[in-house]
Amino acid sequence: MLKIGSNPYVDLDVLVDAHLAFVNGKVKSGARKGQWKENSITSKLNTAINLTQGDENLFLKYLLNTVTVDEIIKGTPVKLESICNEIDLRFPNLNFFTITAKTQTIRPTDLGKMLYDIFDYTAFRKSQTCISTLNAYGYARAVPCVYCNLDDVCVVPVNSKSKAHTIEKALLDMDHFFAKYKYPFLALSFYNLIPSCHNCNSRYKGYKDFLLSSHVHPFVHNFDDIFKFELSKAFDPSQTEDDIVIKVKNKVPFGVNSVEDLGLIERYQAYRFDLLNVLQIMYKNLKRTKSINDLFGSPNDTKDVFELAKIPLTALDIATCKMGKLKRDLLADVGVI
Repeated sequence: MLKIGSNPYVDLDVLVDAHLAFVNGKVKSGARKGQWKENSITSKLNTAINLTQGDENLFLKYLLNTVTVDEIIKGTPVKLESICNEIDLRFPNLNFFTITAKTQTIRPTDLGKMLYDIFDYTAFRKSQTCISTLNAYGYARAVPCVYCNLDDVCVVPVNSKSKAHTIEKALLDMDHFFAKYKYPFLALSFYNLIPSCHNCNSRYKGYKDFLLSSHVHPFVHNFDDIFKFELSKAFDPSQTEDDIVIKVKNKVPFGVNSVEDLGLIERYQAYRFDLLNVLQIMYKNLKRTKSINDLFGSPNDTKDVFELAKIPLTALDIATCKMGKLKRDLLADVGVI
């Protein structure tokens, strides 16, 4: 739940415009110049409108003419949630999915399938536009997932036997913060696409409902501001890994939902031996370094210790360091920083 776009070198407005041009573009030359491309959302909505009747027809017209494709694709998370709420009120009898009685499996209805085709996430996921966006976020090198700050995500070059040039593959999932099965018309909404690790997206979040009022949204919040991690008992360098028990303290009411639904505590606890080593190293070295700095004024010694233990020197560096948030919080809890 690190904040996406906090990097000053990432221009989200440019990325959003490129995303819109890809999913809802117009022909740039020839006899059809200025017309909607056949695979654009607008063209596919118009086709679907001609094939439907009743509430489904009214709903599709509502998307095209009242909400507009631009708002659906470019809308902020707050706007997207507002669109969802309005549609729930206006079209209470429309169903985009069903749940099987025996296995509780979620399946799209015919309308849901139609929306999956109109808002074609699969085609986007395979596109260079998707890769370019991820590279702009900084995923050309391995960095921790924005949800858990633990498992790495990245884009890697792959030699293709069928193509003369090297292609790139994204080793990550794209989570739909507002669930795709429930709101398939948000399947391509820029601010609904959260680059995440497979564990967060598929093993933990799954079909859980996330809302702005209940969970941390990586385009809106930074979890460094939402909650902090602490040790359940006072730290002593002589402790064993079994003594390292992590707990979370909320700074806002809904922070705990994200921690619990993404299994952060249990996942972090699996690294308790590594965390103990970090705490011991930092506790001993920085206590010594602090005394040296008091005498000689050598702040670079502190930086060297942080780099050696792979601890982000400042909160701004958390996004590039595995468990960076957790490590800084625990070090603050034991009084080292």
